[in-house]
Formats: sequence, structure tokens, C-alpha cells
Amino acid sequence: MSKDVGVVKDLIILLADRDMEAAVRGVLARAPNSWAVRPDIQWDVRTHPRHNPGCRTEGAEYLNASAESYRHAILMFDYEGCGGETAAPVALAAEVLKQLRPIWQSRCRVIVINPELEAWVWSSSPHVGTILGWDKAKMPLKSWLIAKDYWREGDPKPHRPKEAMDAVLKASRTIHSSSLYKQLAANVGFANCTDRSFLRLKKAMQKWFSDAA
Repeated sequence: MSKDVGVVKDLIILLADRDMEAAVRGVLARAPNSWAVRPDIQWDVRTHPRHNPGCRTEGAEYLNASAESYRHAILMFDYEGCGGETAAPVALAAEVLKQLRPIWQSRCRVIVINPELEAWVWSSSPHVGTILGWDKAKMPLKSWLIAKDYWREGDPKPHRPKEAMDAVLKASRTIHSSSLYKQLAANVGFANCTDRSFLRLKKAMQKWFSDAA
């Protein structure tokens, strides 16, 4: 990976894959209205060629090489599949953050999504089923997922979010693509999302780029 040079921008975000990139781009496009952050943030998104393991083991090195070109940095990857699952997600994030702190100090965040990005997909919004191609005339999507044991009664979202999404796409004959994540991010409301990793992203953006700052 080459070093970023040139004009200093506000933010660089290093992500695990194109699905995550699509989701984050969709989220940040709505951030000025949804999170009350500045609309003029200059940010770049990069993906690591070795996906989750690469972000965990090499992401800090890449971002440290870009420190002269950006004011803030975010490193984000899935907990499941990153190769560091022997540690808890919070401990894993702290471990990677130690590699960034000497260069970035308080201007960086490491966000580990537990268990994976699809945890952001699920909410009570009717847009979720529509975007995933679900025919609500058959039965409510949540009811189907409960019947198939992808969603436990009383839980706020499926306990295996990726498997649940894959099952819905297969049942609805919808092709998996990164554009689905961008559509979900663009259409599903943020207000009721309680996922810890999502809220960590929101908190960082508001701290650094509040429109009241």
C-alpha cells in the first residue's frame, strides 16, 4: 500500500472489504442530517486486500504511514474471521489501538464489529425486508427468521446476523452485492440502532466533526 500524500484531509477510514465500504459510505452520506456533523468533511475510505485479518495485523501500520495526510483515522473490521477471536472484541480493539496511539494519539479509533457487519443490517424498519427482496405477503420477515431459528424470540436482532441475511437472500433469490449494504445504510433509520460498534462510529464522528464545533 502506498503512502497518502498531498492536502491534509479530515479523516481516513480503513475497512475490511467492499461490503463494509458500501455501508460506511451510505452512513456517512447521511451523517450531517442524522448525527449533526459538518457537511464538508473531507474523508477517504480504503479497504485492505487481506480483509479482516489484514486490518487486524497490518491496519495500524498502513494508517500510521498516512498520518501526515489526515487529521483523524478509523480502523474497522469484523470480529468473526479476523483471526484474533481468542481475545474479546474490546480487548482486541485495545490491542490494535496501542499500535496507533504513538502516532495518532487521541485522533484515532479502532472499531471491531461483533460478530460481523451484518449486525448493522437488522432493525424493525420495513426497508430491510424490501431491500433484501422479501415478499411480505408470504409472512413477516421476522416471523420467518424466528421459525427458521435465525432469530430468537425477544432478541432485538438475529443471533447470527450474517447467516440470517444469507438465508433471506437465498429464499428471495436476491443476489448478494455491496449495493445492498449501501441501500440499507441510505434507507434504514439510525435512531434505534443499539449496536455498540455503530454507536462507537457515531460518537467519534460527533466528537471530531460536530456542526456546532
